[in-house]
Formats: sequence, structure tokens, C-alpha cells
Amino acid sequence: MAGAGLRRALAALAALLAAPGLLALEYPPTADNYTVCQGDNATLSCAIDAEVTRVAWLNGSHILYAGGDKWSLDPRVRLLAHSAAEFAVAIAGVGPHDEGLYTCSFQTPARPHTAHVFLIVHVPARITNISAPVTVDEGSDVTLLCLAAGRPPPAVTWRQPRVPRPRPPASLTAGSR
Repeated sequence: MAGAGLRRALAALAALLAAPGLLALEYPPTADNYTVCQGDNATLSCAIDAEVTRVAWLNGSHILYAGGDKWSLDPRVRLLAHSAAEFAVAIAGVGPHDEGLYTCSFQTPARPHTAHVFLIVHVPARITNISAPVTVDEGSDVTLLCLAAGRPPPAVTWRQPRVPRPRPPASLTAGSR
């Protein structure tokens, strides 16, 4: 049943952007990367002009906004700008599930256009498991554990704290200078 919904959404988008005599959309080979941290807001903006007759923001095959009409059921998605110069949406409180390719698709009298952005969501590193304190004899082997999670995957580095060594007290001999 999910396939039928996807087909309906794609058919609706095709109808929205279709113009007589046009057969296919043009897709550039690369997308700009846009990196945000988990929990931050992401703003997706598309520069357009007065020649644009139809415009939409998509996430994969899901339409977020088509013109001023919201298609997304996600309450975090909202329209920021729908003017002759800009079409922008915001996603509040992004998470790893929001990562992926977003497409601004727009129609001019001449032909359809697309702009792509790949949203990357960084997740702050956190320690998920660490060894309990352990005391060992000098020269003995010890195994320490530190597991950390995050995106990108964090690198764990062990360092021994620098502890200042006490200096022996200076000694003075009586009668000498």
C-alpha cells in the first residue's frame, strides 16, 4: 500500500510541474552539502525569479511544500518564504532521520529546473560505556574500555594525566652562603 501512496505523490508532483512538450527533468550530478547539529533548525532555501510558475521542496520522493501548500504531515516543517525571489522551508529540531537529499524543483516557461542539497546531521559524541577505576602494579598489563557514539563516529584517545612530581626539599648547610 505504501507503493501506491508513493506513486500518487510522484504523479501529483509530475502534474504540478508538467508543462506541454516537456519530457523529463534535468538533474545536476552533485548536490551541495548542508551540515547541522542534531536538535538545530535547518533552513532550505532556493533562489528563484519572477519567471517561476510552479515550485516545490521535496525530501526524496516526499513533497514537503508545493507552492504555498503544505504536503508534509511533519509539524516541524514550515514555510519560511514564498516570494518571487526565494522559496524556503525550515525543519525544526533536526535528527538523524532527517538526513538525506532535498530537492527544490521549479518550473519556468522555458523548462523545469532543480537544485539539490544534501542535509548532513551531526550527532554530538557521548560516552556509552567506560571501564570502572582499576589499580594495577607498575609494569602490569591493563585493559581499559571506552565506547563512544556520535555522528560522525568519534575517535577515542587515551591520555595519562600529567601529575607534577614533588621536588625534594632543598637542603642548606649551616655556615655556608
